[in-house]
Amino acid sequence: MKKLLVFVLAAIMVFSLFALTACSEQAADAPEAEASEETAADSGKTLKFGEIAHDRGIEWVNYGVQNFEYACKKMGVEPVVVDAQNDMEKVLAGMEDLLAQGVDAVSVYSFSPDLDARVAQMARDAGIPVVFENAVPDDSVDRDSVTCCTYYDIGYAVTNMIADQFPGAKFIYIMGQPGMNITEPYNDGIAAAIKDGADCEMVASYPTNWTAEEAMAATQDAIQSGVEFDVIFANNEQIAQGVLQALDQAELKGKIPVIATGGSPAGIEMLKSGDLFGTLAAPTSYMGALSAKKLMDLVNGKKVEEMTFIPLLAATQDNIDEIIPWDPCDQVIEAIGGLD
Repeated sequence: MKKLLVFVLAAIMVFSLFALTACSEQAADAPEAEASEETAADSGKTLKFGEIAHDRGIEWVNYGVQNFEYACKKMGVEPVVVDAQNDMEKVLAGMEDLLAQGVDAVSVYSFSPDLDARVAQMARDAGIPVVFENAVPDDSVDRDSVTCCTYYDIGYAVTNMIADQFPGAKFIYIMGQPGMNITEPYNDGIAAAIKDGADCEMVASYPTNWTAEEAMAATQDAIQSGVEFDVIFANNEQIAQGVLQALDQAELKGKIPVIATGGSPAGIEMLKSGDLFGTLAAPTSYMGALSAKKLMDLVNGKKVEEMTFIPLLAATQDNIDEIIPWDPCDQVIEAIGGLD
């Protein structure tokens, strides 16, 4: 009986030793990837990045979207773009559609505090990163990052540009759509520059819906009103085209300088021809491409800059070559520091 008990105990010890050895060998042979979190880039699946654009009928927006798409494709990502056409209901419907398609991250043009907050919450509920473009959302809006233009700074800089080039000038402002996160900062920047001593005066402003046709009509109204002005500030180069048409019809083209913002291909041509005296170049291409890059970093667990303002350049015929192009190209990718 004692011999049998010794045999059983010996068998148990041998089996236990074998089991421990096998477990140790399995742990040693396990691939290292199982011990670390897999990134989206390593998953093998094609990522989808959504973008909800304000209105692709606006030149600024359309070029930004093109560069978002360009950067996505360079990174092997499928871009899915929603054109909200300046319709808040289409923003929400578009976000629902993007989530239904299973996008991995989304970039959204800022519209209004309430709408931004709703879209951001939808992204959070879906567990995906969200970046805002074009304007700074309200502080209460939950987001991962913002890539935008400093419209306050542009308004400030354009006003000083008018004062420096045309001291004592009276100017009219053919502006975009009132009440947006874009036009209000422009107005604040203009007012601040004048308060800080810019030697010029804004004598009137005329709202438009960002189209050349409405800008032409607004400029005609200004001319017919009898208000005295020496310079026109056009809120962007698409608006400037309508301004120039109205001046041409009134035989005032070339007599009243026009300063715009943008740096678009059309704007550069207007600078070269002398139709535009100057423009505050702000590359929407930079914004679109960098937003796509930020989404890639976010889905891969990397930190991104919480607030990025695109570079500005006060451009005239003398420094056209310094303008970052709006057309999708490798020069834009280089400007944002590459995609790696």
